[in-house]
Amino acid sequence: MNSSKKDLLEILETNEDLSQREIARLSGFSLGKVNLLIKEYVKKGMIEVKKLNAKKMKYILTPKGMTYLTRKTLNYLKRSYNEINLLNYKISNLIMLKNDENKEFFIYGKKDEIYNIVVKVLREIDLSYTTIHNIDKANFDPNQQFIILYWDPEYISNVEESSKYNKNIEFVNILSL
Repeated sequence: MNSSKKDLLEILETNEDLSQREIARLSGFSLGKVNLLIKEYVKKGMIEVKKLNAKKMKYILTPKGMTYLTRKTLNYLKRSYNEINLLNYKISNLIMLKNDENKEFFIYGKKDEIYNIVVKVLREIDLSYTTIHNIDKANFDPNQQFIILYWDPEYISNVEESSKYNKNIEFVNILSL
């Protein structure tokens, strides 16, 4: 499914009283696609349709539909957990390899989930680091070697510009490891 579109079952999980037009607006699907999906989910036993009056329907998630959503969430959590573990492993390997080169480590990025992962790995290894928020204002000693770990795509142009002038700095996008 397109990531910009929300699963119809997730929408119905929180509100059964929506019209197909409202479901289409929330999901990003066309009205025709919503109608088709409802019919498909009814056929599969994932939702039940109750007619409230001549114009109003209620779309109810069945236990089978709830099981599907639970399984989908569980699979997402498992994939996320595995990706986080893999990222931890890659960062640890990089740091262990680069630490032998006697370079100073900097972290350049927003204080988000990836930042927390990088900091956690650095602390576990007991490696000192400095967090920088503006690469243009950081003072780098031209006689010392540095490694700047970054991950945010918005910072790539800043990194590319800074790398032209700071030949003693190795920039590492940890999401590209």
